[in-house]
Amino acid sequence: MTELVKNIADLKKHIAIDFISGFEVLEYAVEDRENQLKNKYIGAELWAKLIQAYTPSSTSSSSSSGAVDYSRVLWFAQRIIANFALLDYIPEGQLDISENGIRITTSDSKKQAFPWQIEKLEKKYNDTANSNIEALLKYLNDNIDLFTEWTNSPAYVFNKGNFINSATEFTKKLSIDNSHRLFIELLPDINYVEDFYLRSVLGDEFYNELKERIKDGEDVDGSSSTSSSSSSGTQDDEYDKVFHLIKGAVANYTGFEAAEKIGSDPEKCEKKAEHYVQRLVEFLNNNASASLFKHYFESNKYTAPEESESYTSGGGIDNSEFTGVFGAF
Repeated sequence: MTELVKNIADLKKHIAIDFISGFEVLEYAVEDRENQLKNKYIGAELWAKLIQAYTPSSTSSSSSSGAVDYSRVLWFAQRIIANFALLDYIPEGQLDISENGIRITTSDSKKQAFPWQIEKLEKKYNDTANSNIEALLKYLNDNIDLFTEWTNSPAYVFNKGNFINSATEFTKKLSIDNSHRLFIELLPDINYVEDFYLRSVLGDEFYNELKERIKDGEDVDGSSSTSSSSSSGTQDDEYDKVFHLIKGAVANYTGFEAAEKIGSDPEKCEKKAEHYVQRLVEFLNNNASASLFKHYFESNKYTAPEESESYTSGGGIDNSEFTGVFGAF
């Protein structure tokens, strides 16, 4: 039984179809996609809130003062489910399947769509669904303090497992056209890069600390944070710079490792990644102390800084190095 997309009217809010009735032929696909979205991206508790927000006549949620508005999340969820469900339906929708066999139906006024038309439609459904997954994750992250049901879910932990956790983030460092589909394909490469390139630079303790900060909602763009720690704004800024350099290294080393998937120049990506790592190590060595980046400072990765024209005498980083980089903070 479906829960967020329940009828043809719900589908027509998000896709152009001529169905008048017959939701049952799509119901299995809708149900499969609802389960996937719930388990992989939203989590059971937030999903329950979306069910409460759903009504057959509208997608509005409670408008009482101070109440969390779930209608936007519901809209994204329905858009994703509808497009993926139609994508799943296309192979069977072209056929007449019965106990007498599998056939196609033609008439004097109608015939089957050409293969190129079907391929174009499949791409449209797939691209729309995946772009809205990206938009959904961005919306939840931008409003992370509101959606506590999400941050307490296994789905949230799953989607915060890396230093780069969305196609949008990845594209800021190396273009993949914000493609969620391609980003999912790159996850094994991203995991490899983080484990074998970054962990050896950061040390286990500092690496694990940074991963926990990502899970706590500390984002490189500073859009949100659920951290209740007493760390100062200055420390937050310093960690933002570390995340910026790490993400640049991860994206470009991934471009080196997965050049065929991305269509990137492996030599150029490797050179950029090495530059990010060089700047990361310099920045950490010049700023780590017993009170800032403590796990790195106490590890065998730390090297006491030497005088450098790129750094101020007080150990801070030359702001010109980041001109235009941290404008989003």
